[in-house]
Amino acid sequence: MLVLTAGQMRTADAHAIEKLKIPVLTLMERAGAGLARALRAHFEGPRGEHVVILCGRGNNGGDGMVAARHLKKSGGRVTVLLLGRARELTGPNRTNWARLAAAKIPRFEVPDEAALARHARRLEQADMLVDALLGTGARGPLEGLMRAACQELNAAPGARVAADLPTGVDATTGEAQPDAVRAALTVTFAFPKPGHLLYPGRGHCGAVEVVDIGIPESAVPAAERRLAVLTPGEAAALLPRRAPTANKGDVGRIRIVGGGPGMLGAPALAARAALRSGAGLATVCAPHGLYDALAPLLLEATAALFAESAERTHTARAAGALLLDLEGADALALGPGLTRHPEAAELARALVARAHLPTVLDADGLNAFEGRADLLRGAAGPLVLTPHVGEFARLSGLSREEVERGRLEVAPRYAAPTAARA
Repeated sequence: MLVLTAGQMRTADAHAIEKLKIPVLTLMERAGAGLARALRAHFEGPRGEHVVILCGRGNNGGDGMVAARHLKKSGGRVTVLLLGRARELTGPNRTNWARLAAAKIPRFEVPDEAALARHARRLEQADMLVDALLGTGARGPLEGLMRAACQELNAAPGARVAADLPTGVDATTGEAQPDAVRAALTVTFAFPKPGHLLYPGRGHCGAVEVVDIGIPESAVPAAERRLAVLTPGEAAALLPRRAPTANKGDVGRIRIVGGGPGMLGAPALAARAALRSGAGLATVCAPHGLYDALAPLLLEATAALFAESAERTHTARAAGALLLDLEGADALALGPGLTRHPEAAELARALVARAHLPTVLDADGLNAFEGRADLLRGAAGPLVLTPHVGEFARLSGLSREEVERGRLEVAPRYAAPTAARA
């Protein structure tokens, strides 16, 4: 599923309005109706429950006003609080504010913190609260009335739902302000945003549901479609169909090279994961002196034993034997529990340089290339690197803070074939 930054979402909205001729009111109606449907499905209601919707003056607030009408139709008791004055509303928001009156939904203006305090009891007694204050385009710190509203939302005992994105979370970076709303459910429109997926923002979103409002992927220029998230359905579609007569040798032979003293759980777990993902045969390649400790951890997987260092870790002396063994495999996982022992690191570098298998390089397999990332350019086979922040920092020479702040920029840059750094 395509993931859009705040800027790309603005482009997609503009395309839908200007090129596809979808009126803003129509987009807003679809978003608000989808928000109400998702809320009802997630909480098995509301039918009689009291829902308080806090609306900002922008389009996010308009989505909340539309949701109020649909929630009332399904039997909910709904109250709308507008942060600001109704006379400040324009265009579709002014229309939807008027429609609330026509639907006989209680609506109140909240122009300042004193007015917000007068409605505190409504928030405290609500079964559900909807944050429709700020949308994906909002940036910067929460201040004044907006900050106070977020604090009140977070303090209220009812279930919180965010429209598009919790207020205070940056849609593009995932950064979260100190008082950002913490939602149990976030209902976003058209496409997920990086802020739904990257921490700390991810931690504010709760469950995330995406509502189709009629904006196609083609609304975003092809060159800008750089981010995507794999959905369960998309993952399932990638799995090949297995013949009824297939045996384990027909459906993938995986080798896991790793394990060291006190670190045998990692390769054992990797082997279990490989088998659960559909591989027919998973073999843990371990130092021979650790077999007695490894064997009880392997139920379906097998073990292959190789030369070890004096400290019972892997050693580069085993490279030749391992490469021969890998000739019978389809893929290699290199690094789980490998340890950072110099001889084990030397083995990892030798296997990357000489093994022609598709290879997942993980954990201490990655650490073996600290300060030597340029060697990854000479890999004999296709590589998939799976670093966490600390491992990425060691590989790239960047600080952990730089990696955390710039995940969406640094990951593609270092993934490019010419981007490996010494």
